[in-house]
Amino acid sequence: MLIFFIHGVATRDCEYADSLIHKLQKEVFNQTKILPYCYSSFWGDTLNDFAKVWNYVHQDLQLAKDKYPGRREDDILSYPDFRQGFLSKFIGDFLTYFNSQKGRSIRQKIAKQLYDFLKAHPHDNELHIISHSLGTVILWDILFSQRFIQDEKEAALAIRKVIEGLQPISPHRQVKLHSITTMGSPILLLNTMLGIKTEIINNFAESYTEKPLRWLNVIHASDLVAYPLTSSFGDNISPNLLLRDEFIVEDANWWESMARTIGQSGMAMASGAGEAHVKYWDHQQCLQLLAENITAKSNASNTAEQNTNPDLDIDTMSDANTNTAEQNTNSDLNIDTMSGANTDNDLGLVTQPKTRVKTRIKKFKTLLNKSSNKNQS
Repeated sequence: MLIFFIHGVATRDCEYADSLIHKLQKEVFNQTKILPYCYSSFWGDTLNDFAKVWNYVHQDLQLAKDKYPGRREDDILSYPDFRQGFLSKFIGDFLTYFNSQKGRSIRQKIAKQLYDFLKAHPHDNELHIISHSLGTVILWDILFSQRFIQDEKEAALAIRKVIEGLQPISPHRQVKLHSITTMGSPILLLNTMLGIKTEIINNFAESYTEKPLRWLNVIHASDLVAYPLTSSFGDNISPNLLLRDEFIVEDANWWESMARTIGQSGMAMASGAGEAHVKYWDHQQCLQLLAENITAKSNASNTAEQNTNPDLDIDTMSDANTNTAEQNTNSDLNIDTMSGANTDNDLGLVTQPKTRVKTRIKKFKTLLNKSSNKNQS
């Protein structure tokens, strides 16, 4: 059993999935007595040009200070840390992928890493892909877009050649894609630009004659990037495609909860949206949903590559079954030629006495008033 991860925006650490992987391996092992092999692909080192953008912004702010003497830069252009931090990385990575040259480079990296992963496990043909954020759009683009079909050296086509059902005839070793998981996915929005027809996915699913392809789409309630997919497939969705949307219905943090309690919806959104978008990697409900999607009606068989000993110590073995792109950089493969739900208890609002909740709300209102007075001054 092979699990391949594709990350999304603002990810600069190749070990981004380690915490989830360790827990997921335990969960899958408990259900199947098989210890899955995992690989965290990494493309976050592909540079965008936003450093140059912010150099321009700072130069213009220095000029603007001459017009507004006595005012600070963050008075002239508010929230500079947020703009230059998460927002720039978020938008920057999106724009980087849709730059034709850099997008090609990202797909080449993912293809190379997938080939490395498959080469390391030549007898294991069960593949599961878990993607997050922009990574879900990259996966959608790689598997189903028609914009690459005229380019024989395109890495997306190399990936399709090793997945059963995506290419009619392939002389290469192929693996079966048993499940797809998308977390915090903007596919619904960005597909208005990509224009990928759901009929393509339905046609791919028709090759699943024995057991259907399982597709789980996880949406955190406060994640402004994430949207459901089911209705976009219409009434003609293939019976061989089990697509389901699952929602994590909770506030992202205490601040969002407090802001919502006192009717400050704008502050609630600002407090929760960013954290909600990255919360999937370390969330118990999400972990359980992922494990269920991977193990449901699993076709995994006992091979030399699969570990089926129920007495093994997961804690000491899971690291050996985990790869990152940084750990797997050497390969002689030539891509070009191979072309428990969380409840309100987690928010601290149910199990605490009402007096404590009122006290926290009072403190929160005081902070809001101070912030409002500061802005007015």
